[in-house]
Amino acid sequence: MGPLAALIGPTTRDILVNPDGTVWHDSGKGVVRAAISSLPPAVVRQVASMLLAAAGRSVDDAHPIGEGSVNTGMRVSAVLPPLVGPGPALSLRFHLPGAVGWAGFVDAEGNPIEPRLRSLIASGTSMLITGATGAGKTTLLNTLMGLLPTRGQMFYRGEDISAFTLEERVMMGIALVPEKRELFGTMTVEDNLELGGFRQMRLGNRQWRKRIDDVYDLFPRLKERRLQLSGTLSGGERQMLAVGRSLMSNPDVLMLDEPSLGLAPLIVKEIFSIIETLRRTGVTIVLVEQNARAALAVADYGYVLEMGEVSLHGPASELAQDSRVIDTYLGAARKD
Repeated sequence: MGPLAALIGPTTRDILVNPDGTVWHDSGKGVVRAAISSLPPAVVRQVASMLLAAAGRSVDDAHPIGEGSVNTGMRVSAVLPPLVGPGPALSLRFHLPGAVGWAGFVDAEGNPIEPRLRSLIASGTSMLITGATGAGKTTLLNTLMGLLPTRGQMFYRGEDISAFTLEERVMMGIALVPEKRELFGTMTVEDNLELGGFRQMRLGNRQWRKRIDDVYDLFPRLKERRLQLSGTLSGGERQMLAVGRSLMSNPDVLMLDEPSLGLAPLIVKEIFSIIETLRRTGVTIVLVEQNARAALAVADYGYVLEMGEVSLHGPASELAQDSRVIDTYLGAARKD
């Protein structure tokens, strides 16, 4: 960690190093400038390389963007020049010790959002969760999926699943498409899809392999590349495969974390068209997305998170016309 080690404490949430070498951190009271000298680019690069290596990832001139999580629960993100400059950018995010509770997610009036979340998930609707980086969107999805612990109770279909493992939640019909896709790069497209059918196989569905045909109908490009190694796919094709793999389990609740991240506009349009198609099949969709304009078009209801709190919520059609959403997330001036 080098010079950044002094900033790590029991309440540390984020440590940020800007391309100019200035260091900022958040210990629960907002992001402030750290009382240490600006770091030389070579030092930032060395720290980034060391931490990503511990996470089994790398960052170098050939691969100037690196992300990974180390076993301490710290998430590391780094970007090297020439994508940024003059020096590298580094972000460290820490999961605070202890459980993540629903009590931390409240609306602007201080009311807990859990009852509304339960109602929406139970009704088979499409729900958008949007907000700036660091608002708590991915944390919320990971908590729902069982990747992070939770306090209190979490009910699904009338059953408390708070103590259920990730595998048990998958078997109950909950699926997550993570932000980084997390495919098996040395396996073919079709092998990745077959792994996604594990739930149906365990449920004794002898026709589970036929689910692949449904996925190929949604994503014809995957059928064309079914024998291709997934690690050689384009970014858009990898996202299609990640969604298709989750659909192989025939989920009742499908959660997608930033499905448009890093994709070309035409591919983004195609991905959201698929989400709209899935929405009409009756599967409940929980969508975390910063591309609010596209996401609101396929959502029934939306929440805007800011620093772990719900600042706005309502029907997606109403949020799309809200001046605060337009000015902050849609990048367009409000029409009077």
